[in-house]
Amino acid sequence: MKSPFYCSGWLYRAGMHVFHGKALAEKYACICGLIKPGECVLDVGCGTGTLQSHLKENGYVGLEMNDDFIRYAKKKGRTVLKQDALAYEGFDDFDVCVMMDVLHHVNPRHRELVERALSGVRGRVIVSEPYEVKGRNGIVKTAIKLIDADGVNDAEEWMTKDELLAFYRALDASRVIELPGSLIAVFDANLRRRQAFK
Repeated sequence: MKSPFYCSGWLYRAGMHVFHGKALAEKYACICGLIKPGECVLDVGCGTGTLQSHLKENGYVGLEMNDDFIRYAKKKGRTVLKQDALAYEGFDDFDVCVMMDVLHHVNPRHRELVERALSGVRGRVIVSEPYEVKGRNGIVKTAIKLIDADGVNDAEEWMTKDELLAFYRALDASRVIELPGSLIAVFDANLRRRQAFK
């Protein structure tokens, strides 16, 4: 079943602001603070391409599968392509790859996605992911799952905070930043390649 929030770019953006409140702006600010001026950015699972509006002096391409989101993004003048990131071959055209709240949509192939990005991108991969709060009410948990149903991927449960931290560590995150309800990890693709050749 597809959530109503995934049927309209406008409704999706409104929903994100309602559900995340000030934390959404904090997340964008944190991610943009990790991107240098002039770096070319690939935004995987970009939704409506909103990250592009927060960047300064950066090349930008977003990848998305939702046609409604792509139409919305293009009306806003954003560069968004319809493309499955798990089949994408152009990571090496970018300095930075951002994955914002995407991993739970491609679970159990989330590790494959991050590794594909790390093997191609020139600089860094930045992953921001929400985590399941331990002891969350079952009704709330079910509601979140219904709201988060994108109609493309049959996502599994979100990871807990400890599981997400373990996932980031297993992929050698160079930095992890905690924000309300989510963790942002930075992975150095160049360091990973150097370690592979040792």
